Amino acid sequence: MKSKWKYIVSGFLFLIIVAPTVYYLASLDWRYKHTSETNNLPLYKLGAVDGIYRIKANNFEFRARMAGMDNRGPALILLHGFPASSASWVPLIPSLAKAGYRVIAYDQRGYSPGARPFGKDAYKINKLSRDIFDIADALGIEKFHLAGHDWGAGVGWYTAMNEPDRLLSWAAFSIPHFGSFLNSANDDPEQSKRSGYFKFLKTPIYSEFVMTINRQKAVKSMYSHLPELVRNEYLSILSEPMALTSALNWYRAIDIERVSENASLQKPVTVPTLFIWGIKDGVVAESSVARARKLMPASYKELAFDAGHGITQEIPELLVPVLIEFLRDNAS
Repeated sequence: MKSKWKYIVSGFLFLIIVAPTVYYLASLDWRYKHTSETNNLPLYKLGAVDGIYRIKANNFEFRARMAGMDNRGPALILLHGFPASSASWVPLIPSLAKAGYRVIAYDQRGYSPGARPFGKDAYKINKLSRDIFDIADALGIEKFHLAGHDWGAGVGWYTAMNEPDRLLSWAAFSIPHFGSFLNSANDDPEQSKRSGYFKFLKTPIYSEFVMTINRQKAVKSMYSHLPELVRNEYLSILSEPMALTSALNWYRAIDIERVSENASLQKPVTVPTLFIWGIKDGVVAESSVARARKLMPASYKELAFDAGHGITQEIPELLVPVLIEFLRDNAS
C-alpha cells in the first residue's frame, strides 16, 4: 500500500512541477539566435552608414539602430518600452534622420544581449537612466534631445527630473510624469484598476511561466497587431533564457507601493517637455494625465490623439511632424 501511494505522490509531483518546468524550458531559445546575430553586428564607428550596430558603453554593449549620424543637427536618443525594443521606433527613425537629427534608438538594459546583468537591483531606474549618458559619452555627444515610450518614458521622466543639464528637450509618449503616474496607480481608483497587471508582472517565476509556455503564446497574442518585423524581433529577444526576467526586473526593481516616499520620482520637470498620449489608451487614465500637469514646466506641450497605448506604431505619420516641430523649437 505504501508503495502505491509513493507512486501516486510521485506522479502528482511530476504533473504539477516537472512537466510544467520541462514545458517552460522547451519554449526557450537555447540556441541564443538573437544574441548570436547581435554579436555579429559591427561596432559603431564615426562615419558609418545608417543601420544596426553595437555600442560599447561602460562595461556593456548595447544594440542600437542609428540613422543620420553624419547630420549636423542635434542628437536624439529614443527609449523603447516594455516588452519591446528599438524596433518600436522604426516607423519614425527615417523621417527624424531626414529632418537633420542624429538618431540613436538602442535596446535598453536587459533587452540588449550584451547588457543583461543578473538580479533585479541591476535594473533600478537610476541605472537605466545612467545608461543613456554612458551611451551619449561613448558617441561623443554632450547635449541631446530625449524621447521615450511606455517604460522608456518612465526612464526619461526620471532623467528629466534628476539630470536635466544635458537635455535639450524631453518628449514622452503614453506615460505622463512617472512619479505622479505611479502615485495614481496606488491611490486613484481608475488608474489602480488599469495598473492591476503590475502585480502579475512583479511575481517571479509565475509571470515568466505564463508568458513563455506554448512557444510564447501569450506574448504572441500581445504582439498580433504589430508588423511582422517588429513582432519577430520582440519574440526573438524575449525567447532567450533570462531575457524576459531581465525585462520584468524593471518592474521588480521599483517599489511601486512606496513610490510617494521616493523623492527622486516626485520632482517637477524643468526641461522643455512634450507629452503625447492616446485617448483610447487602456493603460493610462485621463485622471493620471491631469494630475501630472501640476509638475510640468512652463514650456510644456500636451497632445492627445485618437489612439491606444502603442502610439508610436499606430500613428507614426501624425507623431513625426509634431515631434520635429517641438525639437526645432527647442534646438538650444
